[in-house]
Amino acid sequence: MKHICTLISIALIALVGCGGSDSVSSDHDATAEYASRSVAGAIGHSWVLKSFVSDDDVVDVIEGAEATLEFGTDGRIVGTTGCNHYGGSYTEVDSSNLSISAVAATEMACMGDGIMDQESRFLRSLTSVSSMELRDGELQLYLEQASEYLVFVAAADDSSQDCTSHPDSAVTDSTVHNPPDTPDVREDTVCVDPGTEPELLPTDLRLTASDSGDTIDLDRPGTIVEIALESNPSTGYSWQIIDSDSTTLMLVRELFEPGEEGQAGAPGIQRLFFEARAPGTTHLKLGYMRVWESLPPLQTFDIGFIVNGGIVPLPIPPLGIRIGTSFGECLGYCWKEVILDEEAIVVIARGWDTEAYPEKIYAEKMKSELWVQLQTAADFSTLERMDEVYGCPDCADGGAEWVTMNLSGRIETVKFEYGAKLKPLAELLELLRAVRDDVIERSGL
Repeated sequence: MKHICTLISIALIALVGCGGSDSVSSDHDATAEYASRSVAGAIGHSWVLKSFVSDDDVVDVIEGAEATLEFGTDGRIVGTTGCNHYGGSYTEVDSSNLSISAVAATEMACMGDGIMDQESRFLRSLTSVSSMELRDGELQLYLEQASEYLVFVAAADDSSQDCTSHPDSAVTDSTVHNPPDTPDVREDTVCVDPGTEPELLPTDLRLTASDSGDTIDLDRPGTIVEIALESNPSTGYSWQIIDSDSTTLMLVRELFEPGEEGQAGAPGIQRLFFEARAPGTTHLKLGYMRVWESLPPLQTFDIGFIVNGGIVPLPIPPLGIRIGTSFGECLGYCWKEVILDEEAIVVIARGWDTEAYPEKIYAEKMKSELWVQLQTAADFSTLERMDEVYGCPDCADGGAEWVTMNLSGRIETVKFEYGAKLKPLAELLELLRAVRDDVIERSGL
C-alpha cells in the first residue's frame, strides 16, 4: 500500500554547529561519533521557533507566524520565516563553528502587528548563529553575541521521512560541535501514520501534465479539480502557484504520493486540489521550482478555466505599484521603497552600511478607497512609452526617485531626479508622494 504524505509548501531549514565556549559544560564535550549520531537525530526532526532569548528578555513568537527549521548536511539552508520563504548556505569554519551566508528571502507582505519585525529579527539572527545545543527536547541556536539565542521545539506533526519511526532519531540532551560528513538528502514532507490514508476530496475532474495549455469549462461553483503532476521533493523542487485568482479558483488541499512504495528520494505525484468558488474566467499557472531560488521554473503548467453558473465578470489584471528614493552621500536609512497593491502598503528601508542600518520593514492594510484612486491614476501604457531614465538621478546629492508598475507580470520602471516633475505621471506622482510621506511618517522609518 502506498503511503500518502501531506506536502509542506514551506521549505525546511538546515542549520548546524556549536561553539566550544567556556560557558558550555565539559560534560557535553562529545566524541565525533556521538556528535554524528546527535546530528543525525536532529536531521530526523522538524523544529518550530518558540522564542528569542537575550540577557534580560524572552520574547515569544507571534502565534501563527512561527518559523520552521530542520538540520541537513547538504550545505544549504532553506525555510520559512512565518511569512516568507528564504534560502542560503552554511559553511563549517572549524571544528566547532559555522558561518551562515547568502540568506535571501521572498518579499511578500504579511498582515498582523509585529510579523514583519519578527521576520527581520529572525533573518538577522540566522547570519549570527555560531553554535547549537539540544537540551530537554528543545533546540537552542546561540548567536555570536553569547547572551542571545533562539529556542525551538519539535514540530507537533514531526515524523520521519518514510512514515516510520527511526530509533536513532530521538532528540537527546547534548551539545553538537560540527555536522557529520554524510550527504543525506531528505524530502520536505510530513507523512501520516503508515496504516492510515488521509481523507481525499471528492474530485469532479482530474488533470495531468498533458492538459497544460487547455481551457476547461466547469459547470458550477463548488466543482473540485485535481491537478496531478510528477514531482520529487528530495531535490528541493515542488509545484508552486505562480499566477491565480483565488476568488474564482482556490487551492483547498495539497498531497504528495511517493512512488516506489514510499522509498525515500523517489519521485512521486504532487496532487493539488482546487475548488471553483464563483462564476468567472481565470488563468492558473504553476511552476516546478525551488521556492528559495530567484530562478525561472524548470517546468510550467498553464491552464484556463471558465466557471459557469452566473454572469461572468471581466477579469481585472493584478496591479502592483512601487515608488522609491535613494541618496548616495548620506548616513542612515538612505534607500527606501514603498510597495502598494490591493492588499497592503509595505515600506522597506535600508542603509548603505547594512550592519549599522539593517533592513527594516513596515506593513499596513491598503484602504479600498485609496486603491481605487491609485488604479485610476496608474496608466501602465504611459509608463511603457516613457524613457527609462530622466535627468541624472544618481549624479549628485540631490538623490534619485523611481516609479515601478507590475501589470500581470509585465514590469516597467522610470527613474528620475528626486522631486522632478514628469508631466505624463503628474497625477500619479502627486498621489504616490503623498502616500509615501504619510506611511513613512506613521512607520517611523
